[in-house]
Amino acid sequence: MFKRKENISASNSATEQQECYIPPQPIQDNSETVSTAMVVDKDATIIPSNCHINGEIKASGDMKINGTIDGTITAERTVYVLSKGCVEGEIYAARVVVDGKVTGVCASAVVEINACGLIDGTIESDDLSINKSGRFYGTSKPLAVKKAPPESKPVVNNEDSDEQFTTIQQVLDNMPDKISFQIKPETY
Repeated sequence: MFKRKENISASNSATEQQECYIPPQPIQDNSETVSTAMVVDKDATIIPSNCHINGEIKASGDMKINGTIDGTITAERTVYVLSKGCVEGEIYAARVVVDGKVTGVCASAVVEINACGLIDGTIESDDLSINKSGRFYGTSKPLAVKKAPPESKPVVNNEDSDEQFTTIQQVLDNMPDKISFQIKPETY
C-alpha cells in the first residue's frame, strides 16, 4: 500500500541542502527595565484610603492623608491631604498641602491648595497659594499666634482660708509703713 520512493532527483536534494533552517538569533538589547518603586518616608504618618478616623491625631513628622479624618490634626511638619483624602475638622501644622477636601479650620504658616484641592472653611495663614483650578470657600485671615492658656488659680479650701488670711494679715501688720533700702557700693 505505501511504498517508499527511491528515486530522488539530484536537483531536489541540492535544493534541500541549501535551504537549511537556521533558527533566529535573539536581538541583543542592552536596555534595562525598571519596575515601579515606592519610596516610603520613615518619618511620615500615612492614612490609607480605606481608613476612617474619628478623634485627635498628633504627629511629630509629616502626615499623608488619603483616607477620611473627622477631628483635629496636629503635626509638627507638613500635612498632605492627598487626592482621595478628606478632613472634616481642624488642621494645625507648619505646612498644609491640599489635593483632596478639607472642611473646617486650617491653621498653618504655609497653605497650598493644588489643582484638585478644595478647602471649605477658615484658613489662618501668612502664606496662602491657590492653584488656578483649586477651590476655596470661606474666610482667610492672618495666622494668629497661639497664646498660652491662662494659668488656673489654685482652689482654696474654705476651711483653711481663714487661717491663711490671718497669717498673711499678721505679716502685713508687722511690716513697717515705709521700707528703706540702703545700697552699699561693692568693691571689686
